[in-house]
Amino acid sequence: MRGLTKKQGHKHAVILILRDAFIIIAVSAAAACVVNFFRSDSLPWIAARDYEVLVPCPEPMGEATAVDIGDFDGIGIRDLLIDARGRADYDNWHRPDSIHIAFDYLEPLSDEAVGRIALTKAQRIIVAGDGGDPDSGEQLAREIAGKGIKNVYFIVGGMAALKNSGQ
Repeated sequence: MRGLTKKQGHKHAVILILRDAFIIIAVSAAAACVVNFFRSDSLPWIAARDYEVLVPCPEPMGEATAVDIGDFDGIGIRDLLIDARGRADYDNWHRPDSIHIAFDYLEPLSDEAVGRIALTKAQRIIVAGDGGDPDSGEQLAREIAGKGIKNVYFIVGGMAALKNSGQ
């Protein structure tokens, strides 16, 4: 770059960087096309349908049985009632025979919480949440069932339905 002014040298350097970037992009795109051509399950050039990008991460969710409060036979001595609402709602009102495990949509159920549930050796695990849509109780119940714990139920309508029923 001898004989060029500082401004011309800078312009020349920018042109070289852009040229190199274009070459890298072109070679990478060509390599991707060749690899895709030889794949047995090649990716389509044009998507057949829109991709869902704002979906929750797949979590191993199990099956939990919904219990309508009208059909609910109450909490037995061998049952475990889990309150899945947030701390503020739990502190405001909760049944004295319930334990608090708040459901968090972003944080998976901890192994410590699963161990705590398993140690109770309860015949039924009954989860009651906020009763919203989606219901935190249903989500927590499905997550508990997905961790291998059997006989997991959730109360439709959550703790509010349980409180209003007088049980």
